[in-house]
Amino acid sequence: GIRAAEENVRAARGAHWPTLALTAGYDYEHARNLAPFNLNNKTSHVGVVAVWDIFAGGLHEATIAEAKARVRQLAQQRQRLILAIAAELRQYHDSAEVALATLELQQEACELSARVRDDVQKAYQAGSTTLTRLNEAQTDLVRAEGSLAAARIQLRQIIEEFQLAAGTAR
Repeated sequence: GIRAAEENVRAARGAHWPTLALTAGYDYEHARNLAPFNLNNKTSHVGVVAVWDIFAGGLHEATIAEAKARVRQLAQQRQRLILAIAAELRQYHDSAEVALATLELQQEACELSARVRDDVQKAYQAGSTTLTRLNEAQTDLVRAEGSLAAARIQLRQIIEEFQLAAGTAR
């Protein structure tokens, strides 16, 4: 679009130059009843017509200015589109970083829950804690593993969305 608009600017500048037209023709005329004459005329003509607007009231300059404004408008639209794409990619990048940090925290929480559950299980086997506390520790571990799985899914979804936005999806 920008290239087409630039060519329109060049075309508008061309209006400052004269317009040339070539004309040619051949004709045969037969005239009777023009007593006492009998005319058989053959005519031909060749010509060049040149039109050059010396003053157009600013029309040419206005047309050029309008075409240049269209070029600038398209360039600004292109720049806005580039900025929007960059912002979207930056947003996905930041979301991926947050999701990765969340995943790391969930992995750590899962490891800690597994240690707590193991310690509570040893305490239960030693008889120093109740079965209810062991069940609570096991429930905490299951929840932590569920949160870890959700964090992995979220990270993978963000990576897929990032690749789609970047045009590198498989």
